[in-house]
Amino acid sequence: MSVTYDVKLLSPAGLSLSPLIPNASIAWTVAEMAVGGMMLLIPGGMIDSDWVQPEGRIELWRKVDGGWPMLVGGQWLIKGRTIFGNAENIIIEAQTYNSILKDRIIDYDASTETVTNAYSEKSGAADDVIKAFVRENIGATATDTARAITGLTVTADVGLAPTVKKQASRKNLLATLQDVAMDARQQGTYLTFGWVFDGNLYTFDTRTIAWGANRGSTSGNKLIISRDRGNLLEPSITEDYSEEVTLAKVGGSGTGSNRIIGSATNSDRITASPFSRKEYFASGYNTDDATTLNAEANARLQEFRAKRVFSGRLAETEQMRYAVHVGFGDLVVAEYAGKTFDCHLDTVSGQVVGGIEVKLDMRLRGEEVI
Repeated sequence: MSVTYDVKLLSPAGLSLSPLIPNASIAWTVAEMAVGGMMLLIPGGMIDSDWVQPEGRIELWRKVDGGWPMLVGGQWLIKGRTIFGNAENIIIEAQTYNSILKDRIIDYDASTETVTNAYSEKSGAADDVIKAFVRENIGATATDTARAITGLTVTADVGLAPTVKKQASRKNLLATLQDVAMDARQQGTYLTFGWVFDGNLYTFDTRTIAWGANRGSTSGNKLIISRDRGNLLEPSITEDYSEEVTLAKVGGSGTGSNRIIGSATNSDRITASPFSRKEYFASGYNTDDATTLNAEANARLQEFRAKRVFSGRLAETEQMRYAVHVGFGDLVVAEYAGKTFDCHLDTVSGQVVGGIEVKLDMRLRGEEVI
């Protein structure tokens, strides 16, 4: 199997600056809900260094056996460059569009005891809450119009995730979105987010079940990964009780005996043994709403439940080629040690030398509470 790469450079506005560039050396990683990174080495003389512009865009095209090229990671944003050596080789550093979220805060005042600021404190379906934070901090409904990014769109609300409550005044935007998505997962719904590209148009979206294709155990179209099939490497199962919490409390506004406290208990685990009562307290919630505090306590309880985690690597075979049979964000079924896990292909990285792929690393992860 032959896998080759070409690179295309664009301006910050998405205007094409270069033809497809072969023979580059590349290291790249994409990961769900995280900032992916790329290091790109272009031999001297192949491009005009002026084409490498701050916040310019890069397209990375991957081709299997000379077939139709597939875009890897959407578009990437240039974050730096180095020109070195007598040949004036160029190293370019770039990141995925989640870096936009990393670079912003939720720049609105906190609610007070008497007035709720809907821009910094939200309650609703977790996927809709995520989209609202994005619209109001980098999108069309930002109250400071200078913060809105031209050309960015956000998909419509669909309300597919469980209800969450979030206070996020001046917190990092990406970290807040990650927290909201994890709150939904802890309530039993897999929620993730990312970007969809159509030419130079880019859209922020949220998805439940899987970012990519659903080939999980209940899909009716299972894709099984196992050692017997030769497509599973380095499998492991970890059961971890070390950070378990069975009674969580969070403190709201007020002082002393007048302070409002929210709480949640894992009734199945708290009396399981003489040592299974494990308590947790968090403060800093500026609200006297008991429903909000109880929801936060439950979120912390779910966050710190004992977990069984499967991890492994997906091996490419003739019947299991990346971007042909399986893709980034897909939900698949892993079989190992007599157990079956729904797993997400949530991290993929590649290494390319002279335009030819020499390594592809595809990471699987599945998790269930114990």
